Amino acid sequence: MNELPNVDGPEKVRGNDSDSVDGENSANSRVQNAVFVIFACLCIAGCFVYAAVYYATNRSTEFEERIAPSFEITQWAQLPEGKEFLDVDDFRGKVLYIYCFQSRCHGCREHGFPILQELNKNYKDDPDVAFVAIQTTFEGWEHNTFENAQKEMERFELPEIPVGHSAVTGERSPVMINFGTSATPWVVMLDRRGIVAYNHYPMPVEKAVEIIEQLKES
Repeated sequence: MNELPNVDGPEKVRGNDSDSVDGENSANSRVQNAVFVIFACLCIAGCFVYAAVYYATNRSTEFEERIAPSFEITQWAQLPEGKEFLDVDDFRGKVLYIYCFQSRCHGCREHGFPILQELNKNYKDDPDVAFVAIQTTFEGWEHNTFENAQKEMERFELPEIPVGHSAVTGERSPVMINFGTSATPWVVMLDRRGIVAYNHYPMPVEKAVEIIEQLKES
């Protein structure tokens, strides 16, 4: 029996060479695309980080050494007897530590509230120091509610500290706008004259005590 010439062999070989080259080109293209996407993501992330740091460090100091604006809060709980609401002027003559938080805020639970607890214990019987907690909602309005703010105060056993709720659905909290805060947890300290002396992230208890003592002497 005569065998037919193997005419398909060389064509298949040429086809494999072509497929191999195309495969290499496709792989190189995918690698290049992946590198570009990663680079673009890093650039975008870097921009966000820079903006966040710039906003936090510059926005806060812009409001320091100024008379504190009004809280403009109508929802309060745990108020002193006979009070229906509070404002900055109620604390003139005292050093005021304002703790800004959100109910659904990991940093608030891990850092902000524990610091507030320790400071409150330290100055609980000091008539020259006062504390106020304010929920400054800027996201998750359905979760960061007035009711949940009160639950957070109960969770951390802070029944003697007044708690206010500053929120407008879909917008940044009025307190955030008025005081120039940019995140939670956040702390604003006022001196005896009602002037903003500190406006930034919470600091360790020891450092906070140091500043409070300085403000008491000023």
